[in-house]
Amino acid sequence: MNRLLITFALLLAAGLPAAATEPAADRREEFAQKQARMFADKLGLDDVTADKFVKLFVKNQREKWTLQPEGRNPDRNRQYKTDAQIDSAINAQFVHSQKILDMRKKYYKEYRKLLTAKQVQMLYDQESKMAPRMRNANKDIRKRAEINRKKAEQTRKKVAERRKAKAAARNKAKKQ
Repeated sequence: MNRLLITFALLLAAGLPAAATEPAADRREEFAQKQARMFADKLGLDDVTADKFVKLFVKNQREKWTLQPEGRNPDRNRQYKTDAQIDSAINAQFVHSQKILDMRKKYYKEYRKLLTAKQVQMLYDQESKMAPRMRNANKDIRKRAEINRKKAEQTRKKVAERRKAKAAARNKAKKQ
């Protein structure tokens, strides 16, 4: 029985992706670097310019991440809010949107030092094409994780039931 549990634990551990042990910030940064390299290739940048671009792109991504709201849950109880609360929330959205716009202007100037206007537009087009794909990929990842959690829970229940059945069988055999 112990061998079965140990084998199950090892199989479960082997099935987990190595990235799951990395901090999220490291995975984000690594992904941003890969994304920047891909964009640099699509833009046809030479090695020196590509290296500068990657650093700038990753810096831009880090700043974007700091501007993302903490909770991504939409406010579903708007009908219960007062006018003052709604007004405050809308003004907070304006402030947030202005910060994003300021950041975009700042990085546009930085990108223009390395890229032509046409290349910057191509970069923006590529980013906008990739955003929906990333959202869908994240949804798929969350769905798969939920399915894996359910399977693991079912397996734990089955193992517990088997353990109980074996213990009951041993107790019955001892009584006889």
